Parts: sequence; structure tokens; C-alpha cells
Amino acid sequence: MRVVLLLSLVLMCAGAAPASPPAAEPSPGPSAAPMPGWCPLRANVSAVGRTHERYVIRLTSFGTGRASGTIALWAGEARYDISFRDAVAMDTRERVAQGTPIVVRFASPVALDGAAVTSLIENDADRRCDPLFSPWVPGQPLGPDRRTSAERRAADEYIERAVTLPALDAPNPISDPRPCTARDRTARTVAATQPELPSFGPQTGYVDVLVVLDTADHVTSVRVERSSGTRSMESAALAAAGMSKFAGATFRCRPIIGAYRFSVEFGP
Repeated sequence: MRVVLLLSLVLMCAGAAPASPPAAEPSPGPSAAPMPGWCPLRANVSAVGRTHERYVIRLTSFGTGRASGTIALWAGEARYDISFRDAVAMDTRERVAQGTPIVVRFASPVALDGAAVTSLIENDADRRCDPLFSPWVPGQPLGPDRRTSAERRAADEYIERAVTLPALDAPNPISDPRPCTARDRTARTVAATQPELPSFGPQTGYVDVLVVLDTADHVTSVRVERSSGTRSMESAALAAAGMSKFAGATFRCRPIIGAYRFSVEFGP
């Protein structure tokens, strides 16, 4: 038997297992508990077309819900603050539904190099998100692509649909130089705990676990993101993820709260 352990920044945020997404109206926006100051909402950015003048932002969170607030888009030392209202953010485990597309149009080509939700409106007040949670940066390693054909098709259709949707005009940029010259750190596994191999049942399969790290790189929660269908493998993968040691990412020279994918593959 062999076990393959991978740590990679995921496209979506994660946390303790929430209730299943509702079938009808999404619930109010996600709560910031249990870590104060942060906003458990991730802005996933995709270019629409090849001109770099239009982008679509997809929000993901712990569970499906509505949210309003501000997304910051960075391009070098320029920051564009995008206000969004009543947007549906999807649970990270939702594989097909995409939520509310937030389309942003620039007057000229802009090469974005970062994005994060920087504030959320709660009880009619604008609350700052500090520390940031799982900022998007282009070209992040995502590990094995285990999407089904239906999931890939849904993602492609989401981008294609963004071409036809009304777009928000990007505001004038705000000067926001990086506070240091050091390169941002990507997340890595410091010491991976070897899972206990199942002693019965199927002997091959994989489990993707989402691991949430605080700014001190402590594991605050784990949950199964993609299941093998075997409870013994899930339990082994969750235990291994929770006991492993990680170094989380930094963004624009500051530590962040991050959600990462810990993949365990059981095989001969």
C-alpha cells in the first residue's frame, strides 16, 4: 500500500462542516466565527476572454449563502475596490452550481495579481476583514484535477456566461504599494502524518481533506471535501491532516488565514 500526501492551495474556502446547502433561497451571509476579524469568503477570479479587460469573480464559503461587501483586486501597486451586494456564495463542496457571477470591466487591459474579500456588511455595518482569508493569486498549484466531466463543463459554462452578463465598471485605482520587497510565501507541508491504512474494506481510493490554518499555522479545522465513499479512509485522512504540520501562505507580506487541500491516495 502507498499513501500520497499533497498540500496545495485550493480555489475555495473551507471550515467545520456546515449544514447542507438549502434547496431554495440561500441563507444569510456566512458567519465570521470562530476566529475573530476574518471573513470566511473567498473571491476566485477568472479572466473573460484574452484581452484582460473583463474578469468574473466567483465567491465560495463554508456553506451556501448570500453576502455583501467589498472585494479588492490588485495589479502591482494599484488596488481596485469592488463593491458587491447580495451575491450568492457557494459551498466549496458544491461541484456544479456556481453562484452569482460578479463581472468587472476595466477601461484598458489590467493584469491582476491578487484578490481578496476585504470587508463584509453585517447588521448594516461594513466590517473589515483582517486578517485576509485565502486570497486568490494567479497560477496557484491546485494538485490533482479530479473534477468530473460535468464539473468541468459547469466551470466552462460559467466563464462563457460571463461574457453576456452586465459588468461593473472598475473604479479608479488606489495606490497600494507592497509593504516589503520579500516574495510572498506559498503554503507547504512541514511534516505529514502518515495515515493508518484501513484494515478492511476497499484498499484503494483517495480522500481530499480541507485544512484551515490560522495566521500562526495552527490547524483550526478539517473536513472531507471529496470522499472516497469509504468511512475508514475518510477517518484516516482526517486524522492525518489534523496531526500534520504546515506552513501557511503569506499575501502581500502578511500572514493570512488559509484553506488548503490535503490529498490522501490509498493504493497498492
